[in-house]
Parts: sequence; C-alpha cells; structure tokens
Amino acid sequence: MINQVREFINEHRLISSGDVVIAAVSGGPDSMVLLFILKELAEVLGFELKAAHVNHKLRSDAVGEEQLVKDTCARWTIELIVRTIDIARIAEQKKESLELAGREQRYEFFSELSESCGGKIATAHHLDDLGESVLMHLLRGSGVQGLIGMKPSRGYLIRPFLDITKEKILDFAIRNKIAFAEDMSNYDISFTRNRIRHSLIPLLKKDFNPQIMTALKQLAEIAADEDEFIENEVEKYWRKSLLEQTADNISFDLKILLKLHAAGQRRILQRALRHMSNGKKNWERHDIEKIRDLFNQQGSSKKVNCKDSIVAYKIYDKLLLSKVLVPKQAFNYEINIPGSIICPEIKRRFSFDVLDKKDFQGVNCECMLDYSYLEGKKIFLRSKQPGDTIKLSGVGHKKIKKIFNELRIPFTDRNDIPLLATKDEVLGLVGMMLSQYVAVNDKTEKMLIVKTEKIN
Repeated sequence: MINQVREFINEHRLISSGDVVIAAVSGGPDSMVLLFILKELAEVLGFELKAAHVNHKLRSDAVGEEQLVKDTCARWTIELIVRTIDIARIAEQKKESLELAGREQRYEFFSELSESCGGKIATAHHLDDLGESVLMHLLRGSGVQGLIGMKPSRGYLIRPFLDITKEKILDFAIRNKIAFAEDMSNYDISFTRNRIRHSLIPLLKKDFNPQIMTALKQLAEIAADEDEFIENEVEKYWRKSLLEQTADNISFDLKILLKLHAAGQRRILQRALRHMSNGKKNWERHDIEKIRDLFNQQGSSKKVNCKDSIVAYKIYDKLLLSKVLVPKQAFNYEINIPGSIICPEIKRRFSFDVLDKKDFQGVNCECMLDYSYLEGKKIFLRSKQPGDTIKLSGVGHKKIKKIFNELRIPFTDRNDIPLLATKDEVLGLVGMMLSQYVAVNDKTEKMLIVKTEKIN
C-alpha cells in the first residue's frame, strides 16, 4: 500500500522534494494511516512532515482523540499543531448545521496553516469518500462539476489516498498495529453522508454493481475531463462579458451572456456567486435559475434576492451582482450667482457666472441658460426627486423618470446627473437638456454660464 500511495503521489505530482506537508489528523483510522505512510515516505520523497489536529469540542471522547494524536506524533517525532474550536457555538451563531460549520472551520484552519508554513495540507479522503461525494451531489441534482467529487489536488490541498478503499486502509491499520480512535458519529444516520455510506452504497453493491465505487470513480474522472473542456470555453465568454469585478460587486454585459448556451450562462453565474460569497460552493440550480429569469425582463431595475445577502440586478443590458449596493446620496444646494459650489456626492465642482450674450464667444461651458427667466428666483443644484418634470419645446411637461428610461440610464447612476431647479420646477439636466423656459433664443441678452470640473 505504501508503494501504491507513492505511485499515486508521483503520478499526480502531489509532493515535490523540499515541500512542507501537513497531515490533517483527526485520530480516526484513515488519517492515522495517512500519517504513518507519509512518515515512511518523507525521507524517500524529500519532504518535511508536520501534523495538524482540530478538536471540535462536540463529543466527550474528543479529548481522548486529541491525546492519541499528540502521543503518536511525539512517538514518531512529528511536529503537531492543534486548534480547539467550539463548533456547536459557531453553528448556532451562523445558523448552520454542525457538519457545515465544522467543515468551514477546519478548512479555514488549514488555509491559515498552509499560508503560515508555506505547506500543502494532506487529507485522508479515500476512494469510498469520492464515491459518497459523487452520490451526494447526484442526489442533490448537481451538474457536471458536482460529479467530479474530489480531485487528487486542489490549491494547497492534496489527497494521496484517493485511489485506495476504506477496507484496504482499515486492513493496513490492523496489520501494522496503528492505534486509532473510532468516531461513533460516523454511524449517526441523521447525517446525509452517513445514510449514503451505511444504507445506499451497500444496497447498490448488493443489488446493482459490486464495483460501484470504481464506477463512480470513472464517472468522476470523465466529468473532470469534460468540466475542464467546458471551463476553457466559458473562460472566453467570462473575459468578453465581464464589465467590473470588485470585492462587493461584479457586473456583466448581458448582450454577450445572452449569446451563450444556457449551460455556459450557469457556469458564469456559479463562478460569479462563488466570488461574491468567498468561495462558497453550495449554489444550487434554483439560485442560478432565479438570476437567469432576470435576463429577458424589461426595465431599468429588476432584481432578485439571493443567499448570503447577495442581490442580482438586471439594469438594461447589464447584470449586476452586489453584496452592498448603497444608493448614491441625494443632494440639494442653493447656488449663488455668480458663485461656485462643491458637490462631494458626485465629486464635482460647479461655477455659475452671468455674461452678456455678445461676450459669450469662445467660452467653454457645460450649459447656458437665458438669465432673464432666473433673476430674482432662488436656484438650486440638486439630484432628481420623485415626480420631477421638465417643460420641453414641442413636447410639453415630461417626467424626468421617463427621460432616464428612454436614455437607458441605469438607476444606479441617476443620482449622478445634477438638475438645476427653482423651488417649483426643473430648469435643466446639466449637460443634457434645458427647459424651454430657459433656452437661449434671439431675445436673450444675458446668459447664465455653468461650468463643471471633476474633483477627488
């Protein structure tokens, strides 16, 4: 078995000479055998071996398991790092299952270890675990990615036992007198994985295929190859369609996404949601289809709420996924003429001057208004307000909202457009259009000149 593990490590290039390898050791038979075999291979393959143990504080025998791991590592002169985590408390706080909370905390610990030690984390996942994972994802209605189950390596994680059965590991432990602890929670059928392990798989072996684990491994390998091919194709559309990507927002060009096959759309959304949820993988088809349903909806602001406080918005030809979409702050400033103001909400400075029409030649400005209509009135520079209308020549009063819709201005950007207004009416959208009341004409003598510049 040692040679089989060595060949698997070499075939998949899991360990190189000079590596630091940290074995994740629970105290159970799988991880204790892993620790033993890695100890035997450390000098041969030229790597440094350490061990890590997590005490979840869930069972009364957790202390005994920790002591077993400590005693074994001391006897084999292997450095051990131990972390104690109150999983029950964390699960309650996060409203998660014990199983999910435990897994998240373990892998957070492993990630920290890998970064601090510059090492790879070796887990004792074996062929039976791979088969169980494939079945588990299959029962949940997973796609091709779920059928992959586990790979020999993923990032800092390596799985040297992925080609070995549980039965073979137990036999090795007994023959080599390797001490291990039996975790009785592995027989608790309230856990889905345990029901698959103790009920479904024996049934499949007995009544359908005695080599079910080998068949599931073949399925996982085929799925992995096909997944790699699909991902390479989807990557091209990801690059073409991606508009913006930050920690809290990610947006895409919907015109490009709509050209992609539904399978490709789902892949891009899966990847985007993983980015938004810090790598969380449990995004189900229902979540994805809720977002895809937005694609063909009309309007400037359609949205659906997703898990993890993520909101998906369809804004004309843009799809936006956001964790924190804070509406841009409204503003309203009375202006002095002549004078200037700074509008920090949109990071712009505005200046207002009055010129005789004959002196206007050559002046660069954002807009110019007939000043005769404005004299003696209080003028404001502000953002849009509900019910705003503007009087346009040949059209009459038109709602600002309708103008924004016709110009396909995203709702997220509408507070960026400053309006000039009196107390009762909108005089103009700066840089875009003016009310017929203040449009410059042949009778205009004086003009209000509005200039603007960006500020940091």
